[in-house]
Amino acid sequence: MFDNLAAQSKCVQGEGYEVPPTPSWQSFLEQARAKCIDWDPTSRVPEQLRSSARKACIDQDKWW
Repeated sequence: MFDNLAAQSKCVQGEGYEVPPTPSWQSFLEQARAKCIDWDPTSRVPEQLRSSARKACIDQDKWW
């Protein structure tokens, strides 16, 4: 899951958008264990462009 989100983050950034900082593995693991992952690579993409960024960078057939 972490690697998939990191790859999405690089893609979104490659598309020219600002991305939130990548959390450390330890921080991500703690969030996952608490079931409150708060890292979305598209969260800083303007709302009207988010769908386009997700289509370009998120493989809908690949689930973690």
